[in-house]
Amino acid sequence: MDLNKLLKKLENKLKKFVNKLLAKYLPEATQDTSEQESSSTPNQPDSSSNMDEADFSKFDFCWGGFRGGGAKLDEKAIIKNLNVNIEGNKMTYSWARLWGMEFTEAGALACLFIPEGNKWIGGKFEWISESRTNRSLGNIKEGYNGWSWSKFSASKKFAFVIISGDGKKRTNVIVCSK
Repeated sequence: MDLNKLLKKLENKLKKFVNKLLAKYLPEATQDTSEQESSSTPNQPDSSSNMDEADFSKFDFCWGGFRGGGAKLDEKAIIKNLNVNIEGNKMTYSWARLWGMEFTEAGALACLFIPEGNKWIGGKFEWISESRTNRSLGNIKEGYNGWSWSKFSASKKFAFVIISGDGKKRTNVIVCSK
């Protein structure tokens, strides 16, 4: 077996083990602090998607060839810290909690959105694994399945969500402005 593959496999097993230990012995360490803050904010609407920084029901999957609007929030997988760099042709984020896919398995879909009127337009632009915390914007720039680079690159605000390959579950939605 290739040494890099072996190291990735060991890293994946170690992360799963550490997450299980944290969940068992320090459950408060596995909770995302933004969730705790938002639940204690006065006049915050009570909904299952209070972890979302944008209303997922307003997402129009018009680009990318995938219709993910039916995905349900799965609080087992939490993302944070979105940064979209148009000039650098990439985006970055971080995982706060993982689903538990094989660490390098590209079993989920990276979806970006931009605001337009009272909705968000966008969709899938890349397959993704839990080992990744960055993606190139190359598919968007090249017009993959209808993507409009001119609209996307002109936007000042971006929303990101990861959806399981079967389209049934999703992470929380994170947003950034440039």
